[in-house]
Amino acid sequence: MNTHVSARSALPSAPGISREAASDLVDFSFIMDVLRREKWLLAGLVAGALALATTYVQIVPPVYTASAQVLLDTRQERVMNAEQVVSNLTASNFVVAGEVELIRSNLLLGKVVDRLELVGHPAYDPRFTETPGVVGRVVGTLRVALLGAPPVAPPLSDEQVRARTIARLQRDVTVAQVGISYAIRVTAEARSPDLAARITNAITEQYVHDQLAAKRDATVRATVWLEERVAELSRQLEEADGAVVAFRTAMTEEFGGDAEATDQLLADINSRYLATRVERSDAEFRYRMVRLLYETGGYAAVADVVSSPLLETLDRERAELARRQAELARTLGVRHPQMVGLTAQTEDVERSIEAELQRRIEAIRSEMEMTANREASLLEAMEAIQDRMGRISAATVTLDQMERSATAIRNTYETSVTRFMETAAQTEFQRPDAQIISIARVPHKPSEPQKLIFLAIAGFIGLSLGVAVAFFREALHKSVHTSEALRQLSNRPVLSLLPYVAHKRRDRRWLKQEMRANHHSLYMESIRTIRAKLFDVRGIGRPKVLMVTSAIAGEGKSTTCVTLAHSLTRASLSVVVVDADLRRSANAVELGANPDGGCIVRYLSGTITVEKAVQHLPEFGIDMVMPMRSVPNASDLIASKAFGTLIRYLASRYDVVIIDTAPVLAVPDALVISSMSDATILLVQTNRVANDKVKAALNRLDDAGAVVVGTVLSQVRRKDAVSSEIYDYASA
Repeated sequence: MNTHVSARSALPSAPGISREAASDLVDFSFIMDVLRREKWLLAGLVAGALALATTYVQIVPPVYTASAQVLLDTRQERVMNAEQVVSNLTASNFVVAGEVELIRSNLLLGKVVDRLELVGHPAYDPRFTETPGVVGRVVGTLRVALLGAPPVAPPLSDEQVRARTIARLQRDVTVAQVGISYAIRVTAEARSPDLAARITNAITEQYVHDQLAAKRDATVRATVWLEERVAELSRQLEEADGAVVAFRTAMTEEFGGDAEATDQLLADINSRYLATRVERSDAEFRYRMVRLLYETGGYAAVADVVSSPLLETLDRERAELARRQAELARTLGVRHPQMVGLTAQTEDVERSIEAELQRRIEAIRSEMEMTANREASLLEAMEAIQDRMGRISAATVTLDQMERSATAIRNTYETSVTRFMETAAQTEFQRPDAQIISIARVPHKPSEPQKLIFLAIAGFIGLSLGVAVAFFREALHKSVHTSEALRQLSNRPVLSLLPYVAHKRRDRRWLKQEMRANHHSLYMESIRTIRAKLFDVRGIGRPKVLMVTSAIAGEGKSTTCVTLAHSLTRASLSVVVVDADLRRSANAVELGANPDGGCIVRYLSGTITVEKAVQHLPEFGIDMVMPMRSVPNASDLIASKAFGTLIRYLASRYDVVIIDTAPVLAVPDALVISSMSDATILLVQTNRVANDKVKAALNRLDDAGAVVVGTVLSQVRRKDAVSSEIYDYASA
């Protein structure tokens, strides 16, 4: 039917609110919805993490911390105007960072270990083992039970004991810059407060002592080295000057000029190459776009992007022929000579359009090839000039390097002679670049564990784990949460969102209240939205026979059919509802139908006529054809000729026929009825139906040839993520 095409193509593709305006709100609502559902899981994980943290801080032994500070002093006493062999420390963060690593080095800490005799101390000597706590004893017992007793380790050598003692000391020592100043804080942790202070002070004192010794040793080594260096530099200077003169002469003979003209030519060709490359890229893009449109949509798609005066003329001729053909079709048949002639003329124009489009495509391809060839030629010329320029530049660089080398050797020679005379006087006058500005005091209270911070971190970890587990569980249950998710899953518009109504199936008083003439509810507004999108919007072909189905049972099909029928009757349309669920229908009881009245089962069995199958329900003001009892052979009755006769009869008597079917995935009834329907809408219950079931239902309907014009998201609760799309406006 024509209704199939018009109903599918003309339906709007979005609900009442735009995607952009609601995306942020929906995402936040979805997150809060997940967290509300998993609140007891979150509370349990947070409580467990806090309990474990509390137990840990009660059994862990205390740790004491002592700190001292040294200052990098860049001010120096000058007895003579000469630079020192070991220069003063410059004021930069890089220098401070280097000194920090020097203090933490195993060489300096090794001297501290020897000075304080930490080898043999129970807190640092690896030969002393601590008594394990409760957890350690349990883990040890389990390890022995599962893996057996560990092998006896060989005794450690003195060097291994010292190395492990230094490693333990490095673990307990922290060195860091104080803010952006030149001060460095040294912090040591120990189980004993006195030991923490002794270690900290020993490190700072050893650092200052090593600085002074390093300067003195460097000055002595520099004096000896400078004496040898002066003699070597004198010989190197003579060789470098001779090499510069010889190379300059050879370069002039080989190239005969400078690189300025070659560089100008290269810049000109490069600019032309870039412009040609842009032209080639534009041509390739146009050609690929046209080819893609041609391959996917044929010449009709290419005509939208390719234009020419001839194409415009042919388009006008085709439009004029179509107009004339439409006018004559009102009075003449398709076989009339004039109609046949106009059809032939239209085909000629179509062939001319295709030929012109083909010619334009070939012209675009030729333009692309010409620009590619021109680009290749320019690239080849540019590469040749670049090669020549590279050889000239390489020779120039070599000459510059040789000249700089000779100059550097000369400067070094002159400086070395002067420096050698100055260095000998600095050997006995040295001063360290750092001084201790704060010594470590014995701490009075432990620094760890910090109970409040530890508990806060444990609570945060428990909360984070709870959120992760909650969303992991949510990911495992892949059901439809939002209208946007349903739209993407079905690739069809969402016609409306139906709010959840508690106990509506147990009490038909709710249904009567919704259908009162002066009653305005959120549920009926959502039903009117379905009516508007299917029947009221201009330009949309009204479906004569509308099938309402769902993937599984209990998604609200029957209530939707009845309320939609009532809404259509309020719009002055004659409507009949056909309850085609012959197995589990409860409409007869819920709607208070006459048990002795019309019954679709009796009609399909041949005991009553089609006219007597319709039963009018005065309470709701609608006509219905429904089963008064369930039957085991429902599929056979639905597939019978009598059912098709019933639908055709009702379609001739009523403006709209609404068919309430059994679930698509449960039985094949809906697939059979879809061939008799002009349009189909699929109900999907929020947060219940899995995505794969919705997809399977749509695939079955598509395979059966059903025209699924849209979906409806039913039973939306206020706590659902999608509730903002309907409840916000209603409560405003």
